[in-house]
Amino acid sequence: MMDPWQVVEIKPGLRLSVDLRIANQNSLFWFFEETEPALQWAIRTLLPTDGTFFDVGANAGLMGLLAAYDRNAKVFFVEPHPRLAQTVQNNYDLNSFKHPAHVLQWAASDREGEATLHVHDSRNDGAHTLIEFSESVGSHIVQTKRLDWFLEKAGITLVDLMKIDAEGHDYEVLVGLGEFLRPSTLPLIYVEMEHFEGFSQPIWNLLLERGYEPFSAVSAFIDTLYKYERMQQSGKSIAWFKPATRLTGGNMLWVERGSANQETLVRYYAASSNLQASD
Repeated sequence: MMDPWQVVEIKPGLRLSVDLRIANQNSLFWFFEETEPALQWAIRTLLPTDGTFFDVGANAGLMGLLAAYDRNAKVFFVEPHPRLAQTVQNNYDLNSFKHPAHVLQWAASDREGEATLHVHDSRNDGAHTLIEFSESVGSHIVQTKRLDWFLEKAGITLVDLMKIDAEGHDYEVLVGLGEFLRPSTLPLIYVEMEHFEGFSQPIWNLLLERGYEPFSAVSAFIDTLYKYERMQQSGKSIAWFKPATRLTGGNMLWVERGSANQETLVRYYAASSNLQASD
């Protein structure tokens, strides 16, 4: 009975256009708070006002929109899927932000050229990938570019926070940052760490070598989120990230070793004795 196309206000003054026929957009419509709450917290808390945010693997653009809304950030969306890139632009245009949108319709990688983007059906619209898989329902030829090339071309010398969700291509994205992959130029990286060791171990090794320390994101569903809200209202600390000493899969936030950001995350974790983290 409901029109599949909806423009929703997910926060006061922040609008998003969603297609309820597509699973991940349907989820945003009903369960916005459950969509990577740890990353949402990092954007609100750790991203500087007027900072620079890169949303690599932007999908519908939610995290970049939150960075623009919560922190007046300059946002660069990297999204190779043509329909989703247009969705990002449409969503940005629905709102009045301080900075113009930068929607980059190509795939971040470790080389310049072309690649095949393999497409999932609408039940898994957030999982289109450069990695071939048997259930693919189609494909697009997309441009691939290195992020260090783009950053140099655009004259960007500091990215305050970069979110990377490239569906198994995340290591290549990081390699494509070249010498920009340093805490002095990229102090915060939020990256999907696949459960498969072959995907995540190279990422783990590379970021440790470059001077970063890992923190695992704590996932939460609506009942836990309400509990955390009550805890915050009573003055208790909530930790959305916990120090990681080994690969466990899931999403991780990487911060400069010995930095103020690391101290902040450790302090929150130590003070949050009532936190029920999912291991």
